[in-house]
Amino acid sequence: MLALTILGKLLLGCVPLIALGFMIGFLINPTAANVIANVVSVLMSFASGLFVPLNGLPDVMQKLAPYLPTYHLAQVGWGTVTGNTSGEPMHWLSLALYALVFGALAIWGLKKDEARGL
Repeated sequence: MLALTILGKLLLGCVPLIALGFMIGFLINPTAANVIANVVSVLMSFASGLFVPLNGLPDVMQKLAPYLPTYHLAQVGWGTVTGNTSGEPMHWLSLALYALVFGALAIWGLKKDEARGL
């Protein structure tokens, strides 16, 4: 049952990252969008402490991590695994705000892209 809970939370938590992908896809040159999306993904994951524990990263990255959506997604996942879900509402709120911002920018980029095609 825990595995299904983690899976559900992580899938829902990916919505802001999907919106980020759409945003990049609509705002960047199509030939460069894939490369830029991959670079952004790896950098955010690294700076969020997914590859190396946060306390092993430089101070700048430790201070930057709470401002990244991947950090909040990781905290939701790790909190669920460890049973420490006390800070989870704040992480969900952050993820929802990222989804709104990235989604709005993706819609703006879509409209800009469609206008360019006419």
